[in-house]
Amino acid sequence: MSQVESDTTPRRKAGTELTVADVMSADMLVCTPDTPVAEAARRMSAARCSSIIVRDGDAIHGIWTERDALSEDCTTADGTARPIRDVMKAPVLTLGGGTSIGDAASRFKQHGIRHFLVVDARERPIGVISQSDVVLNHGVEWFMRMQRVSSVLCDPPPMVAPDAPLSSATALMRQEGRNAVAMEAGAGQFAILTERDVLRQVASAGMDISCLDAATRPMETVTEDHSLFHARNRMLAGSFRHLGVVDLSGRLTGLIGFGEIMQTIEHGYVEELEVALRERDSALRASEERYRSLVEASPDAIAVHREREILFINPAGARLLGAESASEVLGASFEDFLADTDTGTASERLVVLERRVRSQPVEERFVRLDGLGIDVELRAMPVTYNEESAWQIVMSDITRRKEIEAELRRLASTDQLTGIYNRPHFEQHLDHELREAACFDQPVSLIMFDLNGFKRVNDSLGHDAGDRALQTVASTIASYLRDTDLFARWGGDEFMILAPRTDPEGARELCAKLADGLASTMASPLGPVGAAFASTAFEPGEQRRALLKRLDLGVYRAKELDHDGLNGIERV
Repeated sequence: MSQVESDTTPRRKAGTELTVADVMSADMLVCTPDTPVAEAARRMSAARCSSIIVRDGDAIHGIWTERDALSEDCTTADGTARPIRDVMKAPVLTLGGGTSIGDAASRFKQHGIRHFLVVDARERPIGVISQSDVVLNHGVEWFMRMQRVSSVLCDPPPMVAPDAPLSSATALMRQEGRNAVAMEAGAGQFAILTERDVLRQVASAGMDISCLDAATRPMETVTEDHSLFHARNRMLAGSFRHLGVVDLSGRLTGLIGFGEIMQTIEHGYVEELEVALRERDSALRASEERYRSLVEASPDAIAVHREREILFINPAGARLLGAESASEVLGASFEDFLADTDTGTASERLVVLERRVRSQPVEERFVRLDGLGIDVELRAMPVTYNEESAWQIVMSDITRRKEIEAELRRLASTDQLTGIYNRPHFEQHLDHELREAACFDQPVSLIMFDLNGFKRVNDSLGHDAGDRALQTVASTIASYLRDTDLFARWGGDEFMILAPRTDPEGARELCAKLADGLASTMASPLGPVGAAFASTAFEPGEQRRALLKRLDLGVYRAKELDHDGLNGIERV
């Protein structure tokens, strides 16, 4: 059987740099060395996972990925029956959980691979990180907004004949190092064949089909003029890893994936930083008079700070701090503009900034002279001012960028139909809550419910009516929950509630209240829509997988006991 290992790594604390451990997949898909290729492919396909770790006890033997599924050793009838040890890659390259996302991107580029095993300080495996994880969390959305999709297109898109055998497409992908190929699908549409599509056929030992039968269609596309930021968000929203690129006439001119986006980010972002640093170093080497004239004309907000006093600030810096002229802020200290000083004294926070010379910038919240709060990025550099040592502070207003990042995080954690949390967000917080409950011996309960009569609404009234029903269910249930409860759509018409500090009896009472609420709210022209509820309490030492399995069985029993077709409740 495959194993899914729980995340025991603490997530990022506020104000610290994003690391590999923050964005990795802690649920590692694992198989033994004797597992047949077809079975490994089936598990990966079912889990929509791009890699599987080959493990025997505590020993890691290798890794097998979607790209490896393209090999001739795996795409024949004999190949799919071979044990995974014969075709896996070994040894498995690792990254420490504390590695920064920027460093991880460089390591992916250096080794030319798409997966790393993530280990803790004692070299124990704690997760897997993919190239896609880095692109989604690199934190340079502002740079991707400036780059067009056309900037990553090099060669024409690899095309195959729709009726060609699948084996010819896998051979082309191997020979040219491609992770996807395209084909015409008729009526002006295109189809795409990716490594994941091939993996699905390996899993079913169904390689004896045409390229079109194995492909995904229609292929989602963007135009050459779209930004990389738009392309990445399209892939994120639709769970795609590739998009077709078309010109204004609808002609297919290329394919774009996470790999191409990450390569562009690395090349362009590093180049931009190097140019900026060269220009800054050049200014610092000039005389003070030259320095002052350059800095005053600079569109960047720049100030000189020494011993809690602003000695110089250019017009852009004065405007950023809400002043009409530099004289309004000269003699003041940056401490005066720092917000939320209860998280650490202002002077201590400025010391942290000065210790990060020429390294990662510090993000702070400022309150301007006019009372407006803004997010700023600060970078310190030592300078000589009036023949004495001082600090040059370069300030950037990143308020809009932070708002966009917050919105993207919200979208990544929210079910877009109902507006409540989605399953990945729920699972992440469930792990944290279970650890808290075990550490502090506090009760925590889980409630799962599945709608009754929902399929009848969908089949008879259409999916629009079904969507409205799901939205009404979500809003109805949410109105009965506490702020501390976590409510998420688990999938389809299944929902999950995490109720901290709630014992089994409290969970039972909540189920009854929710069932009554649905009964009085939910109705359709075809009859009422109810739900089957199951509740359970976390038992110390219990694994998440066992807890969820018990809940799932409880919902099934609740449906069997529900004779009136409305609401059934089961405690497990």
